[in-house]
Amino acid sequence: MQNLAFRLIAVPICSSILVILIALSAAAETINLAEDIGWPRTYEQDGHEIVLYQPQPDEWQDYRKIIAKAAIAVLLKGEEQPTYGAVYLSAKTDTDMESRNVKLYEFKITKIHFPETPQEKAEQLTRIVRSTFHGDTIVLVSLDRLLASLEAARQKVEQVEVNLDPPPIYYSESPAILVIFLGEPQFEAVKNTKVLFATNTNWDIFMDLNTNQYYLLNGDSWLSSKDVLKGEWKPAKAPIELYKLPQNDNWLEVRKYLAVTQKPTTPVVFVSDSPAEMLLIDGTPSLSPISDTKLLYVTNTDNTIFLYPEDGSYYTLIAGRWFRAKDLKGPWAAATRDLPDEFARIPPEHPMGEILASVPGTLDADAAVLLASVPKKATIQRDTATVDVVYDGVPQFVVIEGTSSPVFYAVNTESSVFNIGDDYYVCHQGVWFIAPSPSGAWKVAISVPQVIYTIPPSHPTHNVTYVYVYESTPTTVVVGHTSGYVGSYVAADVVMFGLGVWAISEIFDDHHHYHYHHSHYYSYGCGAHYSYHHGGYYRGAKYYGPYGGAGRGAMYDPVSGTYKRGAYRYGPHGSAFAREAYNPHTGRYAGQVGASNPYGSWGRSVV
Repeated sequence: MQNLAFRLIAVPICSSILVILIALSAAAETINLAEDIGWPRTYEQDGHEIVLYQPQPDEWQDYRKIIAKAAIAVLLKGEEQPTYGAVYLSAKTDTDMESRNVKLYEFKITKIHFPETPQEKAEQLTRIVRSTFHGDTIVLVSLDRLLASLEAARQKVEQVEVNLDPPPIYYSESPAILVIFLGEPQFEAVKNTKVLFATNTNWDIFMDLNTNQYYLLNGDSWLSSKDVLKGEWKPAKAPIELYKLPQNDNWLEVRKYLAVTQKPTTPVVFVSDSPAEMLLIDGTPSLSPISDTKLLYVTNTDNTIFLYPEDGSYYTLIAGRWFRAKDLKGPWAAATRDLPDEFARIPPEHPMGEILASVPGTLDADAAVLLASVPKKATIQRDTATVDVVYDGVPQFVVIEGTSSPVFYAVNTESSVFNIGDDYYVCHQGVWFIAPSPSGAWKVAISVPQVIYTIPPSHPTHNVTYVYVYESTPTTVVVGHTSGYVGSYVAADVVMFGLGVWAISEIFDDHHHYHYHHSHYYSYGCGAHYSYHHGGYYRGAKYYGPYGGAGRGAMYDPVSGTYKRGAYRYGPHGSAFAREAYNPHTGRYAGQVGASNPYGSWGRSVV
């Protein structure tokens, strides 16, 4: 909501706000308020830290009492990570028209909710919050900020139109892996060898030109096939030609496993030419009932799978979207918009209670949507923040269809570069830069054309529309982004991962595009799971390849003129650890929720 508020403040005051101002003038008291210190606000209570994000008003009754909700984070004394939640409250208000500030006081908390939190800890957190915001608490809010938020709240929440149709979904009851190519397989030659390597997949796949045989490195063993898309994969040894791979970090992980012993068994290998998902069960499905519901869930799988006997269908949750089928082998159909009410009855303390954040209409889903609207802000030093944009050859720009006025974007760089009129803009790690030419010199932007925010969800650069410039001084700029920048979008009243585009014809129209789009656009092919505790989606499965989401296997480096392998670019096999936070925008892995915040990578001298 804060991002909407920011954008509304910039437009002329509409008639409904004028009516509010007239009413406020009649009700105003001279209370000599101090300045609004901005959001979020941090409070201390018995050594605990409480962070209150900007309240989102539902209504302002007679401009004397406000009903609102807000995201909240509590960092307990001695803990390293905060617990996120949602607080629902009311407060009396006094307005000072001269200072244009509103005093909120006599707080009454109607409800506090901490999703995915054990009951005992949730009760402790609730007590801390209630003791922090009580009858004597006073909070000052900018009148303009409050009016803009209220006006936005009165409008129907604009949610992103994402694709809810199922991707290709494969099923196996024995060990299996899913190899994904983004479109037709693309291979490039390794210099001074008779080896080709696949560039548009997230697996190590090679072709030995001596035998026309394909080789796939699956962890610490090799598989081979005569047909990369439809062939049968069998246990194999690495061919002699692979021993000629260059002695550099680019091939370090591959060379490490050249001499491994051939294994007698092999997993099922599914190969897709578009982002896909896989349901993997350890043998025949084992079902267990969920108390107080008519649902059963599959216990011998890492996937989220339910059986609803009332309609005889299986339901699975993938990237925040629900799909149903009469058989686990499919065919699957969309089920998000007509999910049975039974799912909302799953007890929060049940092992499957974490899926409530993806069930429309639940408290957990409401809290997740609220958290997704909270901006992550940073103050950037204008003289020290820099960006280096590299193109594959001469900069190439293509118009973006569907914007309110012409916007062009660069297709031969992995940076998000735009041309609007005579200016060029790039969004890099949550910061906007401006330059007079596509090559720079880049400097931190103090504003961004509003047309940027009309880039439609159907475009792969839509995620930059969630990055804002809030304010600036001669030396600093306050920037921020909401969850859409890193791939978490609000759709159908829940938070989903990615836009769900998986038809390759909708994405790629030339060779360059194979290397510059991220998995937050596709949604699928990375096993993303939502965690309210981690503040977004993380990657929890290891069956999609060692190098991140779909298509992140290799990338062309225009500086050196060679292809960089995923292992060299951002670390091998990081995806195998289920609790690692996943940043969909960059494909990088790091511990805990910090991975979703790009400002952490700038350094203290810049942020």
